[in-house]
Amino acid sequence: MRRVHLTAVAVAPLLALLGGAAYAACPASGSSTTSIGGDADVAANCTITPATGGAGVTLNSNNNVTVATGGQINNTDVSNTVGILAIGGNTGNVDNLGSITLLMSYAATDHNNDGIVEGAFAIGTNRIGIEVVGPGALDGSITNDT
Repeated sequence: MRRVHLTAVAVAPLLALLGGAAYAACPASGSSTTSIGGDADVAANCTITPATGGAGVTLNSNNNVTVATGGQINNTDVSNTVGILAIGGNTGNVDNLGSITLLMSYAATDHNNDGIVEGAFAIGTNRIGIEVVGPGALDGSITNDT
């Protein structure tokens, strides 16, 4: 029991120091497939790939999200996904200077060779770049400067 108590006491100052720091979504150059939350920075040359039913970056507390110029949030052929999700009722800013690209590889075809493409215009649903949801308004600003 004493060992656990000492470990918790030793870790507490470290957690206090990290509390105000911005969380880097991925290294200066690289990629990540996990969603992140809190004060989040997506660095240039960094790519976040949100999964089905999830967000690439989530603002879920009184923090900020910044996607730097050259930072990317993207995926292909994934429905029900959000690039940046902001939960209302919080205070914070969303600054997207990078790109959010939620694409599909589907291309409609001309089935009867009459020069007119038939069929669905697109497949998949609910691909949202920046979305604010929740119990209240987001107290802050949203900048999408791409």
